Amino acid sequence: MRLCARDFFERGAGRALGRAASISRIVEKVELVDFSQLRILMVENNHHVRRLMREMLLAFGARDIMESEDAMDAYSLMLSQRVDVVILDFFLGRLDGGDFARMVRWDPSCINRTTPILLVTGLPEHYRIAKARDAGINAILAKPVAPRDLYMRLHDMLENPRPFVISKDYVGPCRRHDVQARDSRKPASDNRATLPSQIIWDTDGLPDRNFG
Repeated sequence: MRLCARDFFERGAGRALGRAASISRIVEKVELVDFSQLRILMVENNHHVRRLMREMLLAFGARDIMESEDAMDAYSLMLSQRVDVVILDFFLGRLDGGDFARMVRWDPSCINRTTPILLVTGLPEHYRIAKARDAGINAILAKPVAPRDLYMRLHDMLENPRPFVISKDYVGPCRRHDVQARDSRKPASDNRATLPSQIIWDTDGLPDRNFG
């Protein structure tokens, strides 16, 4: 049975609203991410889920959170404003999350072409995961979202960035499990396609079809 967004919100809100007091327990074994320095774009067409996610991000210390209900509107933002991380739903009306990611990744003029993208979905079925992987999405998180899972997934994307691959068939983060980022973590605003050491120009085709 598929749960509606209100179900997700009501089941998760109580835990999420624990705010910063519980964050140290959530992430006690990892280095903290300074979310106050990040600009986060949340693309979600359900206001209950947006409210829940916003509360979690605020608890993590985020201050600059942009919201959009529509993939095309979000894409316009990506063309004009610096974004450090995107949290994206799969179902967005005219376009889905995979379509959005593909537009961002394949547009050389997009200033956020290499920005990490987290897909959040209530239906993590195989074909959606495959579409997300092939579109260049960095990671997937299943709903309902727990605060610890959200933090750890964002932490991994930001602190352990994968090299960015540009090939004739694929544009996005390298999907090989054995590949580590070539550089140590840069400030989010600098972790862009202007860092040539983090870009792999692959003229032979796709990397291995592993996604993790």
